[in-house]
Amino acid sequence: MRDIISTPLIVGTLGIIIAGIFGSFVYYQKLNSAVGGISHASLAGIGLGYLLFSLPMYGAYLLAPFLGLLLGYIAQKHKQHHDALISLIWAGGMSLGILLLYLSPGYTAGLQSYLFGNILFTSTMDIWILGGLALLSLVFLGSFRKVLIILSYDPEFARIQKIPYKLVYYCFMVLIAFVIVALTKIIGIVLILAIFSLPTLASINIRRTLAGIVWSNIIIGIIAIWGGIIGAYYLDIPSSPLIVGILIILYGVSLVLKKR
Repeated sequence: MRDIISTPLIVGTLGIIIAGIFGSFVYYQKLNSAVGGISHASLAGIGLGYLLFSLPMYGAYLLAPFLGLLLGYIAQKHKQHHDALISLIWAGGMSLGILLLYLSPGYTAGLQSYLFGNILFTSTMDIWILGGLALLSLVFLGSFRKVLIILSYDPEFARIQKIPYKLVYYCFMVLIAFVIVALTKIIGIVLILAIFSLPTLASINIRRTLAGIVWSNIIIGIIAIWGGIIGAYYLDIPSSPLIVGILIILYGVSLVLKKR
């Protein structure tokens, strides 16, 4: 048991720490639809990676920065109808990914593992990737925390003060895109948005400060990730439904605590 799930637990913990840190900024900047678009459109990268290299995740990582920049641009520049444009990329990326997978020589029907996650897909390489992303995210947050806070609460102030918010914003989106791809093996493409949104929704019910929300995000996420992965191992089911189910329960608990 230890050998099978230790790697997924480490990968999931590293990923949820990053998602917990950035989840509040995603929420306050109204980027949830962009996160969903990146996760679903990344299937195109998986399909391309499988077709060209027989290494599906390589294609997803190659496509990740382009998706982060593109959907970040749409969310910034087309605010009145960005949801419709993101939906186009969302559906188009998934459709292209499915087509490329089925065109790939030797492809066997394993699409469900990418859509809903599979703990057996994780490897030591994923630990190194997410460890590097976690370190990079902490350095990024330490360097640009004030800019991210301003972008979350008063983006117009950043423009007036000539703060280099665009560079910070797009670096932020690229980092998120890489984290989304890295978490695909655990939570799956379909439910990845829950990792970024549900902990924050629960945290804002029980915490008032941004620092409190971030720490609460991380704690809630770790409970869900560990519970989902360990439960999936013993019940022999995909980990993502359990992870999301635990997150929903914790959100319900936060509503009860809020009323008190």
